Amino acid sequence: MGYALLACWWWPTAVAAVCCAVVARSRAHDALDAFAELVEAAVDVHARELAERIGLVGADSAVLGHGVGDRMSELFRKAG
Repeated sequence: MGYALLACWWWPTAVAAVCCAVVARSRAHDALDAFAELVEAAVDVHARELAERIGLVGADSAVLGHGVGDRMSELFRKAG
C-alpha cells in the first residue's frame, strides 16, 4: 500500500506496487496451501480420538468410515 500511495506523486513506484502485490498474493496462496495441509494432517492424527470423545465410535472400532466422517461434519459445521 505504501508504494501505491507514492505512485500518486512518482509514477515508477506504481511498478514496485504491482510487483509487491503479485509477490504478496503468491506468498499468501502458498501459505494457505501449507496451512490446509497441516489442518488435514492434524485431523488425520486426531480423528479417531475425537470420534470416540463425541460417542460416534467405540474404543474397539478399527476403521473410521465415511458415515462417521459425515456425521462429524454435521456436528461441527457452523451453519449460519
